[in-house]
Amino acid sequence: MKQKLISLVLITGILILTGCSAPQRGTATGGIQAFELHRDVMVPANQARVIFQHGRAKPAKNLFDWHCELEINTVSESPQRVLADTFVVTSANARIVRDELSGMPAMPFGAIDCGDRFYETHYRLQSTRQPVVRKMICRNGYTFCSGGKFAGRNEMREIFGDWISVR
Repeated sequence: MKQKLISLVLITGILILTGCSAPQRGTATGGIQAFELHRDVMVPANQARVIFQHGRAKPAKNLFDWHCELEINTVSESPQRVLADTFVVTSANARIVRDELSGMPAMPFGAIDCGDRFYETHYRLQSTRQPVVRKMICRNGYTFCSGGKFAGRNEMREIFGDWISVR
């Protein structure tokens, strides 16, 4: 009997967490169809992402500000070049997470869980010339319970500067 109760509690908890992390669609993804990289960019050694913030490509990010990460499939001991190209968005989803590193979902009720919240959108990318490019992840800055939102085209202009255009 005790084991059945524990199983019931675990299953209920998993179902609740699954419901909390359901992707949000619509205005969160902004109808973005492609990202056009205007010049080559280097992914730092021992990483699979290059970060864009304040119009610059950077090896690290400031969590307090808007940022996007261009992600590739592999990590290498040497820097890797991503060539200027147009990357078509094949799918997109958005979610609100408590911790951007673990992807832990934020609780659905702000009154219960008013802590770190990152509004992130994942854009799956495709290029026939560069199949190693995987996705673009864009996040708002740290807000601590203030009115957060998903990165839109205006925020992306500030994030990418002249590196990337959004279509």
